[in-house]
Amino acid sequence: MEVQKEQRGDVTIVRPVGRINSGNAAEFELALNHQLDAGGRKLVLDLSHVDMISSAGLRVVLVIGKQLKTKSGKLVLAGLKQSVHEVFQISGFLTLFPVFPNTTQAALSFGA
Repeated sequence: MEVQKEQRGDVTIVRPVGRINSGNAAEFELALNHQLDAGGRKLVLDLSHVDMISSAGLRVVLVIGKQLKTKSGKLVLAGLKQSVHEVFQISGFLTLFPVFPNTTQAALSFGA
């Protein structure tokens, strides 16, 4: 799994590529924590290049979302493929995080 980053003003877009599973969840969490440590409070998780996410990956999303909330930040999701969307739906995560079809709409959701 590769993790790409894009900055759009004060919104950080993190784009993992590949599968997120127990073998790389720690690396994924480290990459997201790096953004929080750098002061990022508006985070878009672009999952358009993720084919599969395991429970270990879901745990990372939940932990980062909670950390952002305690820092008055926000995590939004974008670009979920059908298979990934189903995992988020079954786990109940769709009620926890706003989901947008693409990164543009997700970034705009933070307002000006």
